Amino acid sequence: MILRFSYFVADFKYYLVFFLAAFVLGIVALIFKRTKFVLIFVSFLLSFVTCFLLLEAYYRYIFDATDNVYDIKTTRRWIDRHVTWNGNGYRDDHFWPDKDPRETRLAFIGDSYAFGYGIKEIQNRYTELLGQKLRDQCSEGKTLKTYNFGLPGNQSQTYVKQVPLEVIRYKPDAIVMQYYMDDIDADKPPELTPQFAQTIYGYKNLPVIGWLLKHSYALEYWYIRLSSLLSSRHNWGEFINYNETLYRNETVWSLHLSTLEHIVAATRGATKVPLVVFILPLSHRLGPDYPLTDVHQKLIDYFAGLDVPVVDMLPVLNQYRPEQIMVSKRDFHLNEFGHRLIAEELYQLVKDMPAFQCR
Repeated sequence: MILRFSYFVADFKYYLVFFLAAFVLGIVALIFKRTKFVLIFVSFLLSFVTCFLLLEAYYRYIFDATDNVYDIKTTRRWIDRHVTWNGNGYRDDHFWPDKDPRETRLAFIGDSYAFGYGIKEIQNRYTELLGQKLRDQCSEGKTLKTYNFGLPGNQSQTYVKQVPLEVIRYKPDAIVMQYYMDDIDADKPPELTPQFAQTIYGYKNLPVIGWLLKHSYALEYWYIRLSSLLSSRHNWGEFINYNETLYRNETVWSLHLSTLEHIVAATRGATKVPLVVFILPLSHRLGPDYPLTDVHQKLIDYFAGLDVPVVDMLPVLNQYRPEQIMVSKRDFHLNEFGHRLIAEELYQLVKDMPAFQCR
């Protein structure tokens, strides 16, 4: 209790000083000039300061949700509360380079969806759900483990290096790659790079506003929310939507296919680890007018042409409204129900593949 109180005082000290200063100012004003106007002013001042402090305390200590905008304090606090990192820098149990001969080991590569962004308990991620379904089929004395290499911001370009330099060294029996429909982003040339991130986080470089938002959870959160409502340039969803244009750019598409080819080649080197791919649609764009259906099919055809088992999650997820499978309106990532759908579809794909057996 004492440690918690000490932490609160240290963390909230500026606001406590602010409240104390407002209180003293009000008392002094009443002592020297007790008029009706001063009384109203002091009442308003103390009410305003109290409400602001309560709002700040709520977003700092109680509010517990993720956001599409990753680098804000409320999201960072969520990560501090719910994410445990292993010694390898991933949200999982420790990764061991040595492997028991009775163990089947599956490696998962992906971005924030694989990471479980917005999912408080990792056992509710599709990686653990699939692992448990496969583990239930293990013969006596055999086991199956999942290694999740997913991190926010990962894209296909990430896997080109991650697979041969890191994933392979942990001796997986198979690799499952999550492909999200913004993976093409890292293959665009510099002249096609939008300034969304610089625009959204531009307030950090402002002298006064930047300082206020840097020190306030509530002000920063509502600045981000209101900015996204008032201007599409501040809306992270528009940044994701921008990637749709890259899939229509033949030059970028060609570069992207080369990246995917390098990933496949990395799994077929000296170790020859089976690769399985599943394609995740843009969850916030699901519906009858989903804009990238043809690109999904092109990706399916591409991987199938390389003899890579692949499944498209668009038909599965498109049976539901976006709000049914997303974490929230402010976070487009899949919720627990969405992860269960992915795990079930993956299970149907891999359950009979030898690399996924532990019998």
